[in-house]
Amino acid sequence: MADELQPILVDNLYRHAYLKQFEDGEVAFTLPERIPFVERDDTKVFIPTGQEYLWDVALAHYGDTSSFDIELGEVIAQFQPEPIQDLSIKLIADKELYIPSMNYIFEVVRGPSLILEAGI
Repeated sequence: MADELQPILVDNLYRHAYLKQFEDGEVAFTLPERIPFVERDDTKVFIPTGQEYLWDVALAHYGDTSSFDIELGEVIAQFQPEPIQDLSIKLIADKELYIPSMNYIFEVVRGPSLILEAGI
């Protein structure tokens, strides 16, 4: 087994994962880090009615993201103090949903690996 973990240099949520190559050539990825919830002045709070899916909320807050290679619904799901696990069900009515700003997304999601910054 290779001793070193190498960062994955790709521009998506999996960039915070690590790649491990075994002696037989097989490649495996570690689980990506969860995007941390950080209280910031530019974070918006959305109160769902219980009829929305997270993808609808992402589209409403960020607009057309078809040319953006990061799944913003996934970013919102991970950003919650208690991450949303199943994006295929409607959001819980009246439970605050925190929407990270695009500044946060560019600073953290597209920034240097959180693992590397922590020195792990």
